[in-house]
Amino acid sequence: MKNYLLFLLFLFIGCSNPDNTIEIYLLKSRAKNKYGISPDEFRKINTSIENEGFDIGRFSTVDTLNKKINFAGEFDIYESKLEDKPFISDEEIEYLDLKTNKIKFTESAAVKISSLRASMREGTQFVITNNKKPVFGGYFWNTFSSFGSDWNCISYVHNLKDHPEKEQYNHILYKGNGMGFWLNNQVDLNKYLKFLHALEESNKLKNR
Repeated sequence: MKNYLLFLLFLFIGCSNPDNTIEIYLLKSRAKNKYGISPDEFRKINTSIENEGFDIGRFSTVDTLNKKINFAGEFDIYESKLEDKPFISDEEIEYLDLKTNKIKFTESAAVKISSLRASMREGTQFVITNNKKPVFGGYFWNTFSSFGSDWNCISYVHNLKDHPEKEQYNHILYKGNGMGFWLNNQVDLNKYLKFLHALEESNKLKNR
């Protein structure tokens, strides 16, 4: 009987799910855009690229269908090489408000994000993990950038001390729309059910 109870205990421990630990990692090296071809390759078949008046950049690709530059497009979060330690810890992520699309971070996280000095054209790539497994990816994107991402973004303002306190810890999660207006574009989280579930299980989701 004792051995049977021990067996059940080990079975329960083995089958139980660990608590969700949601963390944000930066990448050791820039991940390539998943879609598009290089500007040089595109010029071999067509000389005209929309927005070519801008500095194209070494990481840009060209959407051949729309003849448009993708400065920061979708990348493979599963093949990305993450930093050894998280940039933002689980405790520093307070919640995602689905009504306003805002992510609330703690002060320590907000300061770290505001200190990012990424290229205005390229943003800073990140991957969100749940228990160390990638579930969501995108870019930290400076609100004052004249460029635009073509994938998921978390907005931020560089150098918090120059901005009102009420704006410091609110960051908008949105879907980039290239050079068009983007802050109101919602990310379709139904495409990221593992991410959504992790937030919900961790009580980090508002207005579900």
